[in-house]
Amino acid sequence: MAQTLIEHAQRQPLQPSKLMFDYDAYGSKVSVVEGLRGKSGTLLVQKLRVQALGASEEHMLMAAVDSSGNTHDQTIAEKLLNMPARAITLPRLHSLPAQAALPDVQPIAEQNMLDFAAANVSVPAILEAEISKQRSRILSELETRNLSFFAQETDKLDSWADDLKVGLEREIKELDRQIKEARTKSKGAATLAEKLAVQKEQRDLEGNRDRKRRELFQRQDEIQTRRDNLIDELETQLSQQVTVQPLFACEWEVA
Repeated sequence: MAQTLIEHAQRQPLQPSKLMFDYDAYGSKVSVVEGLRGKSGTLLVQKLRVQALGASEEHMLMAAVDSSGNTHDQTIAEKLLNMPARAITLPRLHSLPAQAALPDVQPIAEQNMLDFAAANVSVPAILEAEISKQRSRILSELETRNLSFFAQETDKLDSWADDLKVGLEREIKELDRQIKEARTKSKGAATLAEKLAVQKEQRDLEGNRDRKRRELFQRQDEIQTRRDNLIDELETQLSQQVTVQPLFACEWEVA
């Protein structure tokens, strides 16, 4: 229910606004915000959604720029938004329509086309650049995480393959040793019955060894098939679907 209300609120029409932050009303010292007292600027907030590895995760992107052209990163923007504030509706500067409410079924791709300038809040290029830097950093971190996941999965498969191969080769080597012993015993057999018994033993050992060799080849084929399937599966999952949803842009001032 809470998530539904949040999503509904995000779709409501926005008027061009200015947030007046009241530093004194916060009641605690926040140095980075205190340094912004008497300053004003523009604030931009976006939501980044990334779907990869069969999961979806969201990140908030936010930054501010002041009237002197100084950018303030996400940490400062978050602290700024934690301050008590009141919203002042700004006068419209042109006849463009205000941002309309979005229907619940509106695809995110269409929401991305919202023009904040239509709400009379222009977003400076330097602010867009800071948001873009945040987005690139998050995607780079996700790429590193995905690479680590891929390496772990292939390492597990390689370890399993090595253990399987070593185990079968050890069994085959032991059978070779037993076959060699049987041949030696056969040469030293004192009676025909003894020689026949040893030959049967050797035949059984050789048959078992041949089966182990075939099993080794079959398992190697199985390992290669599993590796191919893993690569195909991870290739599909690693294809990221990235969407950026603008939430709001506003002017701000810290009193």
